[in-house]
Amino acid sequence: VEKIEIITNPSSKYDAQGVAGLLNIILKKNARDGVNGRASASYEQTSYPKYGGDVDLNYRSGKLNVFGSTSIKKGQYLTEENLDNIYSRNITPYYYFEKDNRLRNHTSSFNKLGIDYAINESNDIGLQIEHSYFLKKGADRNDAVFINSGSMLDSIYKTGIAVRNYYNNLSGNLHYAVKLDTAGQSLSFDLDYTRYSQPENLTTTTTERYGKGTGKLGDDIIFKNQSEQKINIYAAKGDYSKRIFKDVLLEGGSKYYSLSTDNDLIFQDKRSDEWLKNTEKSNKFEYKESNLAVYTNLSKDFGDKWSLQGGLRYEHTTWSGSSSNPGINIGKEYNRLFPSVFVQYNATPDNQISLNYTQRISRPDYTDLNPFRYYTNPNSYIEGNPFLQPAITNSVDLSYTFKTKYYFDLFLYKTQGQITQVPLLNATDHSYKYQSINLDNSYNWGFNSYIPVSIRPWWQSSYSLIVGFNGVRSNISGLAYRYSNFNIQFSTNQQFVLSKQQSFFGELNFFYQPAGATQGMFILGKMADLSVGVKKLFFKEKLTVAANLLDVLNAAYITAKVDREDQYSFINGNYDKRGIRLTITYKFGNTSMKSASERKSGIQEEKSRIK
Repeated sequence: VEKIEIITNPSSKYDAQGVAGLLNIILKKNARDGVNGRASASYEQTSYPKYGGDVDLNYRSGKLNVFGSTSIKKGQYLTEENLDNIYSRNITPYYYFEKDNRLRNHTSSFNKLGIDYAINESNDIGLQIEHSYFLKKGADRNDAVFINSGSMLDSIYKTGIAVRNYYNNLSGNLHYAVKLDTAGQSLSFDLDYTRYSQPENLTTTTTERYGKGTGKLGDDIIFKNQSEQKINIYAAKGDYSKRIFKDVLLEGGSKYYSLSTDNDLIFQDKRSDEWLKNTEKSNKFEYKESNLAVYTNLSKDFGDKWSLQGGLRYEHTTWSGSSSNPGINIGKEYNRLFPSVFVQYNATPDNQISLNYTQRISRPDYTDLNPFRYYTNPNSYIEGNPFLQPAITNSVDLSYTFKTKYYFDLFLYKTQGQITQVPLLNATDHSYKYQSINLDNSYNWGFNSYIPVSIRPWWQSSYSLIVGFNGVRSNISGLAYRYSNFNIQFSTNQQFVLSKQQSFFGELNFFYQPAGATQGMFILGKMADLSVGVKKLFFKEKLTVAANLLDVLNAAYITAKVDREDQYSFINGNYDKRGIRLTITYKFGNTSMKSASERKSGIQEEKSRIK
């Protein structure tokens, strides 16, 4: 890697989806031929073991570059969550307590194969294929207690869930680029396709039920969810750039994608050792979405002092969905413009000031749109929401950079329709569910800084501090919800050279966030994460042996609460992060040749909505 550019002001060339900046990885140019690669193996021990390995290969010969990689990971993952709820808190309170214990065996693999060919000095073509696989199976345990409005025990559920879930994802990208002249005029095209499938089997058995002091209630409740989600995404895009008037860069292009999801759920109840389909809880959901985008972007430097960039992206989107149970038919068509403006002033070579404005969109994940119900016990479930709308974020950043490495930023982000998951209670049957909804308005403004410090030649450090004020204003279930609070995030990275030969290194990373930050409707508790590590280089830096201690303070757990007029919910989650990781990496072959291509597909944003 020659350098990594942090693009805090993505132009209209990039998808409007998302709210964060971008990384532009620029590789060193080296025409040497040959083969190189890297192989690594890792072992991690938290409460349960995890291990993995991966291999990267890169071959170059003249105009041809063939590259590939493969990786596999296996291990056991533990999740423990406690949930306390109080509903109708100002009238006649109703209490619900739940404890989840999930121990899953995970097996995953990722494989990539690519080929690039330089037809001549002006024309390049490339093909890249990726395949990923993930298998998750295990046994979940859920204990739930319901206390009615008279503060009397209503019922107790003790439930076990047998889980088997896996997905297959196959993606392909065809890329063609041409340089039209020596002045920087270029044209590129991308064709992309992704096929994703995720079958899942959940067998839920509630073995113990007690209610209102009457002892055990009837027979066990046993039911099974068999579901499958299939997703197909097609996309084509083209990008053009040309310098006009000698000092103005013109960029333009278009992108079209079409996607469909097919979701099928078969719900079965077990009666007298026989599985019977429950037609009221079985469901089928189909969803289609297409988007046509056209953009243009202009950038110009005014001498050595001023730089200006402005762009506009137009998107035409249509989507529709239908569900068999209940009968739902939804759809919408809309047009929207996404502007972006960036101005930079170079006061001196060491002092830059910039102002940036962008508007971005965050579309719902495909699973969040799916109206299926997935039960954790007979009275508690997760349900999708096909009526979710995209969220729109307007952001303004005023930043100052000193000596190209010290960064200070004032920011303001305002989002309409932020998508967040909330706990809700059905007042009729007292069933409890998690569902994603759109918040009316949320905002975040504050100060962000990044400061690298060279303490000694052998000790390099960096510090990041974010001080902000965030808030939410919305109407949920007919009741107004308002919350605002200051929040702080601090992180630091410390790197040490521990030998004169510069072959032994140490590293420390620390993150801290006090209570009060928000994530949608959830008010987060404090969180801290400390990790330390060492690594040793052998055989002319070809072999690396590293050891890391993870979550040393055992404080990377999550606590959060929802504090509404009619409801109080508290969640405590432990995700088993404390442990140790050992890694061995070996580099081989011609290490001076150019690295393999790191070209991104044209549907990165659409693929990111798969979960």
